[in-house]
Amino acid sequence: MNMTTSAVVPDLPKPRGRYPHFRRAGDFIFVSGLSSRRPDNGIAGASADAMGTMQFDIREQTRGVIENLSRILAAAGASLSDVVDVVAFLVDIGAGSHQPSRKDRRCGAA
Repeated sequence: MNMTTSAVVPDLPKPRGRYPHFRRAGDFIFVSGLSSRRPDNGIAGASADAMGTMQFDIREQTRGVIENLSRILAAAGASLSDVVDVVAFLVDIGAGSHQPSRKDRRCGAA
């Protein structure tokens, strides 16, 4: 019988709801629901001006998501080089006037 395990990784933002950071099934690791949320519940790449108008930096948000993913994978015994597939959902594609460059979209991009 194939066993599954799941975990919440310390030093990462606590998942909202009753979700683990990752679930392992055999040699497969599943990660979902990531954002650029930091452990202090701030959002990398999101800020408000004096009037409360939100500003978003898609590059910084993308880096924040990839950093969180890297930490989760490390806790599961893997790395970004082990990633096979990524599905991304953008909440507001119009919010970022600067789309990530091809270099930014690679998992290993800094």
